[in-house]
Parts: sequence; C-alpha cells; structure tokens
Amino acid sequence: MSVTTMKPLVTVLMAVFNTPSPYLRASINSILSQSYDNFEFLIIDDGSRLVTRFELQNFAATDKRILLHHMDCNVGLTTCLNYGISMARGEFILRHDSDDVSMPSRIELSVEYMYAHPSLAAAASKTLVIGAAGEPIKLLQMDLTQLIKRNVLVHGSTIFRKDCLLRVGGYNEHMLLAQDYELYLRLAFVYRMDILVIPQVLYCLRVHSQSLSRTRLFRQHYYSAVAKTLVMGPSSSYGRALYLIAVYVSDLIAIAARLPLAIKRIAANSQSVR
Repeated sequence: MSVTTMKPLVTVLMAVFNTPSPYLRASINSILSQSYDNFEFLIIDDGSRLVTRFELQNFAATDKRILLHHMDCNVGLTTCLNYGISMARGEFILRHDSDDVSMPSRIELSVEYMYAHPSLAAAASKTLVIGAAGEPIKLLQMDLTQLIKRNVLVHGSTIFRKDCLLRVGGYNEHMLLAQDYELYLRLAFVYRMDILVIPQVLYCLRVHSQSLSRTRLFRQHYYSAVAKTLVMGPSSSYGRALYLIAVYVSDLIAIAARLPLAIKRIAANSQSVR
C-alpha cells in the first residue's frame, strides 16, 4: 500500500516567540498550503506579546488543523518542543520554525522518504537559505560525515519518527541552544539510530537581523561544544565544567522566566484572602 493511500497522521511542530508578523504569516501559510492534508499543526506560543498571540489566535480560528497552545511565560524553545512532543498524535513529527518557509510538497515527500527508509529515526531535507524578503542566497551543503564536528543539518527541515524521539527522551532541556545538534548526536552516536538527508530542497531557512546577532552566534557555538561533550562523554574536567555551566545557566533562566508569573499569582492569592 502506498504512502499516498495510507496517509499517516503527521504532527507539524512549531514554537513561536515574538516572530515578526510578515515572517510568521508566510511560515504558517506555507504549512497550511501543503499538498499533503493529513496533518495537525501544533503551534506552541512561548509567552509572546499580545500582537503575536492575537495573530496566532486568528489563524487557529480559521483552520481546524491548527492546535494552538499558550505557555504561561517564556520557557524557551527546548521546553516548548518537549511539550509539543508530549501532545503530538502523529506517527511522524515534522519540525518547522516560525520565520522559515516549507515547500508545498514538503510533508508529502518527507513521509514518502521515511517510509522508503524504515530504519530512519530522522531525516533532514536539503535547504535553501533566503533573505529577509525571501530572496535566495545559497543552497546549504549537508555532509553527514561532518556531523560529529559540527551541526550540518537544519533543525526546521527535519522529520522524526515520534517513537524514536520518545525512546531517547526527547530534547535535553538543559540545552538552551543547539538542542537539535545534541539530539542528532544522541540519536546517531549513542542510540545508533539512522539519520539521512532527503535529496530534494524542501525547506527555506530565512536569515534576517534578529537571527544573526553576535551574542547568539557565540552562545550557539558554546552549546554546540556542550553537545559534543555530552555525547562523547564528559571525561575531562574541561568537559564536565562546560556541561555544569550549561545546566546551571538553564536552571537560572527557567527560574527567572517563571518568577514574574509566580509573583502575580502570590499577589492574586493575597488579594483574594483579603
């Protein structure tokens, strides 16, 4: 029986935090206009400002495939993704970032590829880098032989088997960045699961001012080093230090994110007691 006939349910998983409106609209519309129709679009709003929240609610009100969840506060991408995995009903989980664009046949061809390669835990498609206005910049080269050295895959272009994600425990929530790289390394080198690159260009990665800050790039490199340390084993004191710092920082940020909400609840309870 063909994939077209079977049409397994796919969960498209996207987290949103204050994505500029033009990018967000283009991103969502690229999923809603897919050639493959048996999917649920799970959008996790990570405590965005009201204008973003209202825009997401308007989309959800017009298409029943969108399942919108609002986090009480900004908990970060990794926590949102694990929450989404726990909510997902699909056999496959297709990642998609809120400022990027999927080609119209992305879901269909990704599912076909996974069925043609039943041993795969995940597959990332070839990716075209585009600019702020959608202009093509370059085609990314994805050499899986370099994966142990650096992240050669694009997170938003990846489709996972849900049961494989559950088997490895999902994303490591201490990884504030490079959470995808740590997951790829864990799948490939710890659990010995297969990852391949889908040969078609099915995804457009948007590069804009908010995605290229020097601070973010430095943090990305740091967490990539942490990811390699975790997978290869924190045998050295330097490796252990890297990981412990990452753990402490992620815990502090999680506490800081939840503090304003906790204060509001305490204040509300005090008012009700009076």
